[in-house]
Formats: sequence, structure tokens, C-alpha cells
Amino acid sequence: MISLHDWLIFAAAALGMVLSPGPNMIYLLSRSICHLQQSLSTCAGSCP
Repeated sequence: MISLHDWLIFAAAALGMVLSPGPNMIYLLSRSICHLQQSLSTCAGSCP
């Protein structure tokens, strides 16, 4: 039978893996920030 200590270590490791972003999420965030900066600069240059 698995001890409580081992189970808590496993649960903490699993939670850490679930909450950490993967490479695709980091890529998506970086591209979103890049496009946001481009769209804001375009709007600032063309808006009255």
C-alpha cells in the first residue's frame, strides 16, 4: 500500500505538471503579445 507521504509527493508533482505551461502555450502567448504591440502601434499611427 502507498503511504500518505508518497501519495502527497505524487499529488504535488502531478499538480505542478498540470499547472506549468507547455511550449505551445508559451509560443501562443509570445505571438499574442507581438501581434498586440503591432496592432496598437498601427492604430496609434492611423487613428485621429
